[in-house]
Amino acid sequence: MTARERISVLADAGSFVETKSYASLGLVTGRCLVKGRPVLVYGQEGSLADEGLGMDGTLKLSQLLDSARKLNAPVVGLLDCSGTSLNEGLESLSGLSDVLEKQAALVGAVPQISVIHGKCDGSATFFSGLSDFTFMVEKSSMYMTAPDVVELVTKESLSESELGGAKVHAQKTGLSSGTFSSDLTALKNVRTLLGFLSGHQREEFSYLDEDRQDPTDRQDSTLDRMVPNSPTEAFDVKEILHRIVDNGEFLEMSPEFAKNMVVGFARFAGETVGIVANQPLSSAGCLDTNGCRKAADFIKFCNNYKMPLVTFVDVPGFLPAKAEEHGQVIQSSTELFYSYSTSWVPKITIYLRKAVSASWICMGTKADATYSWPSGEILHCDSTAAAKGIDVSNIDHFRREFDLELANPVHASKLGLVDEIIPPHQTRRVICEDLKHFANKSTPYSN
Repeated sequence: MTARERISVLADAGSFVETKSYASLGLVTGRCLVKGRPVLVYGQEGSLADEGLGMDGTLKLSQLLDSARKLNAPVVGLLDCSGTSLNEGLESLSGLSDVLEKQAALVGAVPQISVIHGKCDGSATFFSGLSDFTFMVEKSSMYMTAPDVVELVTKESLSESELGGAKVHAQKTGLSSGTFSSDLTALKNVRTLLGFLSGHQREEFSYLDEDRQDPTDRQDSTLDRMVPNSPTEAFDVKEILHRIVDNGEFLEMSPEFAKNMVVGFARFAGETVGIVANQPLSSAGCLDTNGCRKAADFIKFCNNYKMPLVTFVDVPGFLPAKAEEHGQVIQSSTELFYSYSTSWVPKITIYLRKAVSASWICMGTKADATYSWPSGEILHCDSTAAAKGIDVSNIDHFRREFDLELANPVHASKLGLVDEIIPPHQTRRVICEDLKHFANKSTPYSN
C-alpha cells in the first residue's frame, strides 16, 4: 500500500486534508478525522523514502507537530523508511533532531502512535521510541544498527527479521504494542485504539454508543466459578476481564511481551479505563522485571490522560531467578509501586486470589477502593514460608491451621486493607458505581 492508501484506511471517509504536498514527495502529511475526532497523520512512501529524510521532510514534519500542539490532536506516524538522508549529511540529521525535540515535547500532551509498515532503522527508530504505542506489520523490521554492520563488527550473521523483526519487538523488547498480518489490519486497530483515547491531556472524553449500552448492573454467574478451588491451578484472567467490561471489549496492549502482566483498555458505563492484571497462565502471575516495567509505563500513560485504573490481582510473589536479580527487578518493581502511588486518577483494585508479601505492595494496594472475591488471599507470606520462619513441631498441621485462618480475605478486611468482600458476579456493578463516586476526584487540574 502507498502512504495515501494507508491514510485512507486510517481516516474517516473523505476527511483527509493533505498539507505541504509540494515538499518532500516521499512524505505525506495532513489532518483527518478518526471516528469523528481530529488526528494529525504522516506517512512515508517506502519506495520514495529509501534515501531517508532530508531537510524538506524534516521541515514538513516539524510543521505537522506544531499543528498537533495548536490543535491538541493525536499524532499517528506511518513509518516505512531509513533514517536521514546521506546525501544531505549532517544538515538532515540536525533537522531530524529538531523534529524529535518537538515530538518529545508532545509526550504526555497528546497521544502518539507509530505504525511500522516496512523497514525502520537508525535515527528513524526514535519516532517509535517517543511514541506511546507502536504497531508493527509482520513483514516489518526496526533496528538501530543494520545487520551488515553487526556482522562486520561481531561476525554474527543475522537477517533483518532476526535482528529487529516484528516478532523480536513483540516478544523480546516490548517495543511493539501489537503485531498484525497486514497494513489493513494494523490500521484498523489504530482506529480502535484511538476510539479509547482522549485527544489530549485535558480532554474529558467518554465514548458511549447509545445502541450498544451495557447495563451497569449486569451480572454474570459464570464469574463465581472461574477461580479454581486449588490455589495452584491456573486460570485465564482475560476471560474474566471480557465478562466484566462493557460489551466484552478489551483491547490488550503488548500481548506477546511479559505475558504474566496484562494491560489494556476497556470501558465501564462508556468510560475508558486502563486495566492492569496478573496473568496466572504465565509464570503463575509472578512479578518480574519486564512485567513490572510494562505495567508501570501503562499506568503512567493512563494517569497522563486521566483514565481511571482498575487492577485485578492474583500475584503469588516475585519470579525467583538469578536473571531477575541481575536484571534490575528491584528497580522495575519500585518503578511499578511509584507509578501506582503517584497516579492521581481513580483507582480500584480487585483481589481475585493471591496477593503475597512484597508483590502485594506493588499491585495497586493504595487504591481509592479495594475489593476481594471470596477466593482472595492477602498474606504477609504463604504457609510454607511461614513454617520455615517459625520453629514448629508439626509443619503439616501448622500449614493447615495457617491456611484456614489467614488464606482468605477476612483477615485483611478486619485490618482495613479490603473495603468489602464481594461475590464475583457483582464486580461489574461495584466498579461502575465507584467510577461514578470518584468522578470528581481531585486532580492536578482541579480548580
